[in-house]
This record gives sequence, C-alpha cells and structure tokens, in this order.
Amino acid sequence: MKSLFDLLKRELDTNDLLNVSATTWEELISEYRKFAVMCSESTNRENCGERLREYKRMFKNLFKFRIYKAMIGEEVPNDSVDSNLIELILRIISDYVDALDEVIADENGKVYVIVKRKIEINGMLLHPNELTLANLSEAVALSAFGYVELLRLPSETSDKYEWMKKEKLSSL
Repeated sequence: MKSLFDLLKRELDTNDLLNVSATTWEELISEYRKFAVMCSESTNRENCGERLREYKRMFKNLFKFRIYKAMIGEEVPNDSVDSNLIELILRIISDYVDALDEVIADENGKVYVIVKRKIEINGMLLHPNELTLANLSEAVALSAFGYVELLRLPSETSDKYEWMKKEKLSSL
C-alpha cells in the first residue's frame, strides 16, 4: 500500500499531472495482488476484505483526481501509463459538451454522424463515409474510439469557430 500512498501524495502535492511509468503501475498492481493473496490466507477475512475495498477505493480516487487535473487543463504526459485512457475520457467529455451547439440533431434528439470505419449501428452495417443517425451517447462513444465523426455546424458559441465573431460580412 505504501507505493499507492506515495503516488497519491505526490499527485496531490503538485499542480502538474504526474507521469506514471509502466514500472510504477506494475509495482502498484503487484503490491495489491500480494496483499490480496495474503488476505486469502488470513483468518481475519472480514478485516482483510475491508482493507482490500479501501485499497481499490484509493486506486479509484487516484484515477479520478488525475482525470480532474486533466480536465482543468493540466498537460497529460504522453508516456504515462494511463495517458491514452485519460485522453479518451477528455474526448468523450469534449464531444458531449460540443453537442450542445455544434452537432446536428433531428427532432428525436438523434445526431448525424459520418462513419469512419466499418461498423454496425442499429442493426445496419455501415461503411466509411456513410451518413447515419445515432443516439447522442452512442455517437459520442463511437466518436471517441474513431468509428464515427460527429457532423458539426459552426456556431457562434463554439470555441472552434471564433472566426465567425471576428469576420464581418461586407455589404454587397
């Protein structure tokens, strides 16, 4: 548990998102598994079970804190063992928020997506560059994994379309 406590303390003590190496992660997992084996052989299983749940809760809190730091703008280290997962979560959040004003939806709340990879949606086999409708949550998840692209329109409230506010149309 000491390695997990140390990593959690270091993460709390710095503003930056720490780079968690694969070696560090393997050490944390190894410590947990050793403790779990020790617990399985213990006569005090109730106490051990509680400590194992606490151990898992600490892992969960560490990861949630790392996600929070990334969400508020801390740079995600590329070579951190969890960088791909954190980036994926950030993409899901970003796409979901962007859906408020950029994504084209029909009257039932389904959004238009452009298929990027062969996939089955709602029982239909779709191929790249086809346009289809999908539920927002499904579309956002598929977009995060690169299967579809959300069809977007520029919006004045969109951060990505600042040029709309700056350029003035000349009168004809």
